[in-house]
Amino acid sequence: MADSEYRLICAVSDLYDIYTRVNPRGPYRHTLFHDPAQTTADWPAQIMDQAGELEELIRGISCLLANGMGRPALPVITALWQRIIRLERQLAGQSWQMPAYYRYIQREMQQTPAEPTTAAYYLFGEVLAIYIDILCETQPTKLADIQERVSALRRVIAQKGEISSDSSA
Repeated sequence: MADSEYRLICAVSDLYDIYTRVNPRGPYRHTLFHDPAQTTADWPAQIMDQAGELEELIRGISCLLANGMGRPALPVITALWQRIIRLERQLAGQSWQMPAYYRYIQREMQQTPAEPTTAAYYLFGEVLAIYIDILCETQPTKLADIQERVSALRRVIAQKGEISSDSSA
């Protein structure tokens, strides 16, 4: 495994760890391990309506990637992306929409990657970072410190994206 791939996997893993701490459903799937009241505090209704579905997709992708199944993860990442775009539209009026960047992500998802597992980690990292940004924007006082860490991880993920699209890599 190349050093850049290792950094990509570590960055996505760290991003996933951040997500498990801040996601609207809480860090655990089962109420046995947490107080259900904690999961609904202060989140907009649009986020809570889709949080369960997004959680299932995110956990599914992480399981596929953890088992080295990059190719099957790619369509699940696309489904996650579509649901995040829908969520963002429902939260209309917010300032985080970046059309050029979103078109780039969409084009990347339509490519047939030579290395599907690396591409899956890269795309999952990008999409998960966007979702965490959306969560941070809805809870700016509570999650302000998270945005800086997500931005740093996104830079690592973007570097791998540049390397993988370079013909000499």
